Amino acid sequence: MSIRVLFLGEIVGNSGLLALKEGLKPLCAKEGIDFVVANGEGTTGGFGIGKNHALRLLKLGVDLITTGEKTFFKKDMVGHIKTNSKILRPANYPKGTPGRGYATYEIKGHKVAFITLLGNADFPRTHLSNPFLMATTLVDKLREETPLIFLQFHASTTAEKQAMAHHLVGKVSGVIGTHSKVLTGDATLLGGATA
Repeated sequence: MSIRVLFLGEIVGNSGLLALKEGLKPLCAKEGIDFVVANGEGTTGGFGIGKNHALRLLKLGVDLITTGEKTFFKKDMVGHIKTNSKILRPANYPKGTPGRGYATYEIKGHKVAFITLLGNADFPRTHLSNPFLMATTLVDKLREETPLIFLQFHASTTAEKQAMAHHLVGKVSGVIGTHSKVLTGDATLLGGATA
């Protein structure tokens, strides 16, 4: 049995919401998509995501929202992320940051884990833990539950994204790069069944 997961890069502003409204459900029906993950980082005017826009993404058919360095640019997200299990903030944010950085979901009878991490390059004010060390720790922990693990890596440089993919070859099902409003769509299959 296969599981089809659709990852969407950054949803940006009203045009991104309109594109989802018009195209997501038909695409999911046509392609047999089982689970939709979208980076909501730029949904509220291109700078962060507010509570209402997060709820809108979920209503439009997104199953899980990931974020990045602008997770808390909108004040209402601080409280909302504590109670909404369908929003992930980077797992390598400082200890005590509201929300969570990884989650496991049941999809077609299989446990599937999702992790969100933020790269080091160009994010000096976020006080991050090393994303590579955090990835290793979380992947080792989650592999006790499931071999189906996807990591969304919100990073500025292609080099850092590729380094993360090579770091996790054979340990995760996929490493998906986001940031700069464009999904890193290199469509590369690495060894050990890692995309």
